[in-house]
Amino acid sequence: MESQPFLNMKFETDYFVKVVPFPSIKNESNYHPFFFRTRACDLLLQPDNLACKPFWKPRNLNISQHGSDMQVS
Repeated sequence: MESQPFLNMKFETDYFVKVVPFPSIKNESNYHPFFFRTRACDLLLQPDNLACKPFWKPRNLNISQHGSDMQVS
């Protein structure tokens, strides 16, 4: 039995996967795909891990504009 890992999967992304034995004598349509969502970086590696830094998102985002001036906090 052999398994090949899924490479370059993104955090918080939806995937549909179909697992089929190889070699298979059955028609591949007999195997149903399943849905899963990858976890967030901070759930897997802790929020303060530097590997998660590119995936940081603000919890609160406030934007206000007065004339041509814009304030983002």
